[in-house]
Formats: sequence, C-alpha cells, structure tokens
Amino acid sequence: MPNETIVDYYKSTHIDLFLTASETEGGTPVSIMEAFSFGVPAVGTDVGGIPEMIHEGTGFLLGANPTAAEIAAAIAAYADATAAKKTALRSNARQLWRNSFYDKANHTRFVTELEKL
Repeated sequence: MPNETIVDYYKSTHIDLFLTASETEGGTPVSIMEAFSFGVPAVGTDVGGIPEMIHEGTGFLLGANPTAAEIAAAIAAYADATAAKKTALRSNARQLWRNSFYDKANHTRFVTELEKL
C-alpha cells in the first residue's frame, strides 16, 4: 500500500490504537512512527526497536510472543482507560514522534551537528 494512502487514511479517520504483533523486527518500525505522527498510541511486542518507542507513556508493550488473551487485555486496558489517560497517551505518542522521528527536525539537528565539526 502506498504511504500516501496510509497518511490519507490517518488524516481522514479517527484511530484509537495501533497494534503490531510482530515476532521479529529489524529496527524501528515505520508503521509505529506513522501512527505516532498522528498521535495514535500503540500496542506492540518487545522485539527490535519497538521497546524504545512503546512504553507506558505511549501505549502498551507486550512480551515478544504474546497470546491472544494478552493482546486482548492490552486493547481492553486502552478501552477502559480514562479520557485523561487516553489524551496523555495520544499526546506522548505525538511528542515522541516529534522529538525522535520527525524528519524535518532531525535533518536540522543533523546539519547543526555537522557544522560543529
């Protein structure tokens, strides 16, 4: 699916929670970055770079091989969370994206560091 289609979907559709149940991950998933860029908290597995992204402030981190019941419990925890908790998760996800993955800010920081050399 083209990235533009995904971005358009995020722009036009309210999404409560992003879920990835990957058993392996080679790095930092772009799919989570995309979700976070729209302030969508995530549920994900403790593999690859996912634990650096998903924590109690941005979503729900599961074990590396979660059961269906564990996944369902994480979704239920989000569904049962207070409005304030959901707002905090959304805000934290967006802030993590802005601070760590926003390409325009990263490019500027990179150039600034290069200029110091």
